[in-house]
Amino acid sequence: MKCLSIIGLSIFLIVKSINAQQYIWTQKTSLPSSYRNYPSAFATDSFGYLGIGNSAGVMLKDFWKYDPHLNIWTQIADFAGAARFGAGSFAINGKGYVGMGWVTNTGNAVTDFYEYSPYINQWTLKANSSFPVYTMISFVIGTNGYIGTGYYPYTNIMKFYNVNTDTWTSNNPFFGTARQSAVGFSIGNHGYITTGSDGTSMMNDLWEYDPITDSWTQKSNFPGSSRYGAVGFVINNTGIVGTGGDGINFFTDFYSFNPANNQWDTVASLPFLGRRHGSGFSIGNKGYISCGLSAIGEMNDLWELSEVTSIAEATPLKPQVYFNQSAQVLHVSGLKNKPTTLTVTSMTGQIVLHQVCTKENMQLPLALAKGVYSYSLAGDEEQTSGKFEIVH
Repeated sequence: MKCLSIIGLSIFLIVKSINAQQYIWTQKTSLPSSYRNYPSAFATDSFGYLGIGNSAGVMLKDFWKYDPHLNIWTQIADFAGAARFGAGSFAINGKGYVGMGWVTNTGNAVTDFYEYSPYINQWTLKANSSFPVYTMISFVIGTNGYIGTGYYPYTNIMKFYNVNTDTWTSNNPFFGTARQSAVGFSIGNHGYITTGSDGTSMMNDLWEYDPITDSWTQKSNFPGSSRYGAVGFVINNTGIVGTGGDGINFFTDFYSFNPANNQWDTVASLPFLGRRHGSGFSIGNKGYISCGLSAIGEMNDLWELSEVTSIAEATPLKPQVYFNQSAQVLHVSGLKNKPTTLTVTSMTGQIVLHQVCTKENMQLPLALAKGVYSYSLAGDEEQTSGKFEIVH
């Protein structure tokens, strides 16, 4: 399989709904490892962590650290348990926690659970969850990490892990329909679960969990299409939920939930391929989404969502060029429905493609060999250029 590295490409997209915060997407450095779906991710105050997952049917053990200030990934110690996908994950007090999930060589879900210490780059086996489940949700309230729903088979079981006592405790089961591939996030002292699938129907309901009363309360439904395999994270006490699929479509739309007024608003859609079973995390006041399964296969890209704080940040959408090596198709998106000339050139100066694009998004069959290619998009208003590399 060929792998793709995108060089020197920045994409921005702004959307603002009435009475809603304005957000901007920026493409960041792709994960320098296997394309994958069902990865697990968590974040500390300074770094994001992502690893394991499913790559074309191969279970993975690798884990990576993302530095948002340097925009680089660094490989850390491999996950200590068996390779797996669909594991639960969260971070508390500067340490990461990953466990459960589906392990191919056992043919079922597992119950082991591990702590990652970034200070010594080491994974440590912790208390067993006794909860064989995968594609579950997770969120954190205080020093407790919550895991629940998922495939057990389809379940509404909820448990929480206390990092101070290294113990698991069952709490009141999720009050909505049992499901897998839902989204979980927490804001303040409450946890939230939305979307997912029960194997027959897709969900769009939203439920709030109160740990004080150990009770669930239904809130305003997620406003997008019912779906499973979406991604969620939190920016400045606002829940952000988007992407996912319904068995036919791969979504790009995103929405924000404000618990103060129980209201959803539209957020800028991901300006690239829709996907399901990616993974998301938050660092400071920014959210991130990476990997997942799209209509053209598994992904390894990384996107950052942040709030727009000034007019200067409201940069218009710029075109994007992406080569899908497995399908041998060049994807061009973000055009303005005006004639734009696309030229792709090899490093020897050979023009391998010269075409006028007349649609906002285009897919162009193109067989390319290993190497670095430059491209330019020239229209009436501006010209955009960049490079991409096929490394295998």
